[in-house]
Amino acid sequence: MPASRSEGQQQNRRTGGTTDQVQISNLSFYMAAARSDSPAQMEKLSALRTAVSGGQYQADANVVSASIIQESLQLSGANWL
Repeated sequence: MPASRSEGQQQNRRTGGTTDQVQISNLSFYMAAARSDSPAQMEKLSALRTAVSGGQYQADANVVSASIIQESLQLSGANWL
């Protein structure tokens, strides 16, 4: 780490002013959320299980596919949406 602002400016001039960037994926956040066994999550899963087993759950294929694509783009770091 440069000791002063002046040294940092000199370093940028020597390297052409370029800087490195790091992007950390949100994948671990999503994985932890998916494994959550919080009471609210368990209640949602129970309601979903009941709806599916009773034949009352109807998934909209367009919504599901758009969500899969959007999530994939977000996890890959694309900012198109």
